[in-house]
Amino acid sequence: MSRFRECCFKTFPTKGRRLVWEITHTCQFNCDYCFQARKRQNNPMRVLNNTDLIEICKRLNALAVNDVLISGGEIFYAKDAIGPICEILKDLKVTLSFSTAQLFNKDFVNHLFSFHPRAINISLDPREISETKSAWDHSLGGAKYILQMGDLHDKVSVKITGVVNSNNIINFGDYLNVMKDLCLHHKCLSAVYITNPYDIGYVKANVRATDEDLNKLIKALKINQLPEALKMVNFPRQNAPLQHCLAGSSYLHIEPNGNVYPCHLFANYNEEVFLMGNILHDDVKEISSRLDSFGKQAITAINKYKTENKICQQCKNKKTCGGGCLAEVISVGQLVEPQLICKYITPPRPRPSKIFAPLKQRALKFEYDKDLTEEEEQLISSHIQSNLRSQKHDLAHGFDHTKCVVNLSRFIATKEKANLRIVSAAAYFHDFAPRQELIFESHTRISAEKAVSFLKSINFSEQDISEIYRCIDTSSYGSNQLGKYPESLESKIIRDADWLDAIGARGIARVFAFASAHGCEVLGEVEWDPDNPPRKRMSLVGPDPSPIYHFFSKLLWVKEKMQTKTGAILAEERHKRLVEFLRNYKDEISITQPDS
Repeated sequence: MSRFRECCFKTFPTKGRRLVWEITHTCQFNCDYCFQARKRQNNPMRVLNNTDLIEICKRLNALAVNDVLISGGEIFYAKDAIGPICEILKDLKVTLSFSTAQLFNKDFVNHLFSFHPRAINISLDPREISETKSAWDHSLGGAKYILQMGDLHDKVSVKITGVVNSNNIINFGDYLNVMKDLCLHHKCLSAVYITNPYDIGYVKANVRATDEDLNKLIKALKINQLPEALKMVNFPRQNAPLQHCLAGSSYLHIEPNGNVYPCHLFANYNEEVFLMGNILHDDVKEISSRLDSFGKQAITAINKYKTENKICQQCKNKKTCGGGCLAEVISVGQLVEPQLICKYITPPRPRPSKIFAPLKQRALKFEYDKDLTEEEEQLISSHIQSNLRSQKHDLAHGFDHTKCVVNLSRFIATKEKANLRIVSAAAYFHDFAPRQELIFESHTRISAEKAVSFLKSINFSEQDISEIYRCIDTSSYGSNQLGKYPESLESKIIRDADWLDAIGARGIARVFAFASAHGCEVLGEVEWDPDNPPRKRMSLVGPDPSPIYHFFSKLLWVKEKMQTKTGAILAEERHKRLVEFLRNYKDEISITQPDS
């Protein structure tokens, strides 16, 4: 097996899922590299009461969980909750592990061993620049005690994780010598993971060591001479082929409040995108279905990126390469443009932010009745149609959708006294780029950039182009979920027009067209009251389970999101058509055999 790994976990069940259960966010260590630090600062989470914890345990079977790693925060600060959890997991015949950085409390360590876990994972990093040697030696002494206990418990393995970062890489040589010695003298030490921190969720800047320093570290390691137990985790630039990401399919993460994610790393991203539901409050079968769907979509997306990457096409490892850690792939691409990374592929530098002319005062800004010239509209329309054909947009996002958004935008702009020229051009380009397989948000930015390029070629002014870019970049539902909100009247009109075409009679047609294009296998059933609907969680990592489900996760709530008075009036009527359709659909699908 390769020394280099993409996943920070080595073992996964052959059937079912492994759960990493963060039972508390509380932690006193304040590690620079901790990807959960911002989450803890913004939401100092609590441990659930024992009743809730036991209820979560009882629901794990429905998620096909047969292996649990109890983690934190620091589980020492939730030690009273560990006993009740372990007892019920034992009854469920679920294998159990712990993760802790609390190396100094022997009573707590003995308490963990008393549950006869499969493994105990401990954290021991190289010495920080500002850390005294005596303080680090004290931590090492705690680690050695845990290893001694592991040697006494034959069936408990101990794993050490050490994170290399910009503040401790200078002391890595000394650290490596200590790890070699521990591997030599402790038979329970099954793995030492030397880990490069993920680019996710940090509070502090420049945590990750530079590529230059990491390359020097790798060259100095003499990999073949290291103990077999020592592995390098999350060094994708040193590795090929890459592993398959098992997030969702064989792995899941639960937060202290019961929120479920495909992987602990995704808990740092927009929860509207990656939150699968809450195990205490949502249908567990539905959560499991979302996890399955996420896992399948992840594989599909990675394979697509591999197919489209010229380096991957020529690579001798292309058949065995799994694409690597999906969270890392997405983080390098800044969530909206996933990028594969391996020793053959250098991830592109982040695109520079667009610098636009500042917004001017409304009174000085526009002539309200100015629109595209006939020549401009013909050039733009032809360019859009040609692109839609070549890019193979799905049926829900064809040229008829573009024209409807253009017409709606012009109608609203006339009513609201907005600039028709800006609105018309933005409406034409708002869906220029097709949706991606896994992350749908990149298409708005790419569409905006393509609009800039073309409109420059036909002599649009810089001010108009700046405004058009803003309109497009804030137009999609995904952009809204990522915190991009329209500010100008024109951008509000574009968003309203685009969203209006998602509801009403056309919205009904488009939702089924989209679902079919993106792999939905059932139409779905109306399980809830259309007049008093529950708000279901929408998937932004692929289609919802069914087009009918999508009514309850998005379409029935669109009218509340209108930004203009005219848009709100139009949305009200279209919303009624959605509700009436659902009533009729439910009546027709529930028809039964007449009484004899």
